[in-house]
Amino acid sequence: MARSTDLLAVEKDESTASRIAAARGLTRLAIASAAQVGSNCPYLPKLLPVLSRLLRDDQQDVREATTTTLKRLAKEHPDALSPHLGAFVPALADVAAGDRSKEARYYADRALRHALQIYDTPDGLLVAQGALKAGGDAHAARGKLTDIVLRRLKALPDESDDEGEQSGGNWGSLGADADDDDVVVLGD
Repeated sequence: MARSTDLLAVEKDESTASRIAAARGLTRLAIASAAQVGSNCPYLPKLLPVLSRLLRDDQQDVREATTTTLKRLAKEHPDALSPHLGAFVPALADVAAGDRSKEARYYADRALRHALQIYDTPDGLLVAQGALKAGGDAHAARGKLTDIVLRRLKALPDESDDEGEQSGGNWGSLGADADDDDVVVLGD
């Protein structure tokens, strides 16, 4: 088992279980940081590229865990993610568009819906269109996130967001504990 100081490096661990734990742990840290600091969170630029690489992992279980956790992060803190969409939306779009795992695609769709703030309202595509346009943060994902796909994401029923949450595992408390060393984990 990796020590917390090695959390960012665990993405390269040979053990699938370690990489799954890294996805969950990094996302927990991102959620806690975003809850405390919001869009000024200094850790998101370090965490999201690692999560993006985990979305491209060879193991289906790692991709499923990463999409599940990113969905939760995007649902709880979409505004904190807005400045960082380019770091993970292209990889998330790849999973949503063609992953072999139905569960990974399911959670990738919902993570995209929340991260791009695509809701079933008259202006529900404005954030997505701004991020995906030429020069936008997530323009690299535009090839996969066509207007048809965006309208499909917009039409997802709200209640579907919470189906199957149990598969994401027990998150427990995000509060700091006596061994909290997130500064060391992130190398600051």
